[in-house]
Amino acid sequence: PANTVELGSIKDSVECLSLIDMDPYLHLNKGTNYPATIVTVGMQDPRVSPWQPGKFVAKLSDCSNSNEPIIFRVNYNTGHGIGSSKIQAYNSEADILCFGLWQSNHPDFKLLPVPKREKY
Repeated sequence: PANTVELGSIKDSVECLSLIDMDPYLHLNKGTNYPATIVTVGMQDPRVSPWQPGKFVAKLSDCSNSNEPIIFRVNYNTGHGIGSSKIQAYNSEADILCFGLWQSNHPDFKLLPVPKREKY
């Protein structure tokens, strides 16, 4: 409810269509070559239910035709930054920045080859 002023409400037909338009889950298409992706979730998140990014990762994995990695980073002790210690927040940001540098082919951020992802 606190976000309806900014993002819209399902109770208004025009705003509901805007919400549908901005929903990444609804725009995943089977057979698409999606890039490497990192998705994060905190199991204690009071704003975003942890099942939502999990459902997105599952559908992305099913839809993607590429062999690019999908990393699902789950933190069981935090959520949406609330209650996170400084080190937890720093580690989360470091993971995301390192992922970006790795995917940008920065010479200092190379990983071992990623095994081919299996479809479930």
